[in-house]
Formats: sequence, C-alpha cells, structure tokens
Amino acid sequence: GKTVDHVYFPTTCTASLVSTTQDGDTSELALVGRDGLLGVSLVLGSAAMNHRVMVQSAGRAWRMTAADFQKELQTCQPLHQLALCHVQALITQMAQSIVCSRHHAISERLSFWLLASLEALPSQQLRVTHENIASMLGVRRESVTQALGKFQADGWVSNSRGKITIQD
Repeated sequence: GKTVDHVYFPTTCTASLVSTTQDGDTSELALVGRDGLLGVSLVLGSAAMNHRVMVQSAGRAWRMTAADFQKELQTCQPLHQLALCHVQALITQMAQSIVCSRHHAISERLSFWLLASLEALPSQQLRVTHENIASMLGVRRESVTQALGKFQADGWVSNSRGKITIQD
C-alpha cells in the first residue's frame, strides 16, 4: 500500500514481485528483469503498490522518479505502449504461475523459474540461495535442494553456495 516514489528499469539484475501472507509466508507473483520495469502500478494510474519487490539477483538498474515517469507516459506514446506491453507480460506470467502451482511438480516449477531468471539476466549464472528460490515458489528449501541435485546430476546446472550456473 506504499506510494511508489521511483520506477526502476533493471539492466543486469532481477527482482520479484512478492505477496506475503499474515503468517509471513511469501510467494512470487512475477519476475522482472532487463526487459521490464518495477513500479507497474504507475502505468495503470495508481500511485500505490500492493506487493513487495525483492531483488533476486543483484546488479544494476536505471531509476526515474515516479513524477517524471508519469509525465513521460503522457507525452511519449512509444514508452506508454512498451509499458502497457510489460503489464500484459506480467499478467501472462502471473497466470502461468497460478497454473504451475496447481498442476506441476516442483522440478517443473523450478525449471520454469530458473529459465525465466536466466532470460531476464545477461549471464548464465544466478546468484541466489535455495532458501530464496523456495520462498518464491512457496515450497520447502529441501525440495529445491533435491530438485537442483537431480538437475546437477543430469548436467543441466552446476550448483554451489549461492550460485547456480545453467549448463544446458
């Protein structure tokens, strides 16, 4: 419910839009990387955000004040169109996430998350812990560790403390 003061345009980082329950459990709503923006509520005409943003892979992002962004949305049609396309992409990602959480195994959900993260970054390496991934997927850390162990045994990833490198 806080007011958005700035919009961020990730270039070499990723961040998750996260919902938190009253008990403190979290689930990722969507992942934003170099092809998106953080502060999407401003695109839709609201100055407040109803979820948290959590950086998943550290890096760089461009920042713009909310006031400047809203002004540019009104005067720059290409920016407005791109921002609306990003909103559509987030809705699509959220819909896929809902379907996956109900119908797919943890290994399938983890695969999707890893590939989405990889697509959003300029490198093959993710700097993220099993605990953070588990929190985003709404599963136990041990389940993520087991699935990543299988992925590593199959040669798909190399996995070390706080780093996952996609091999295949």
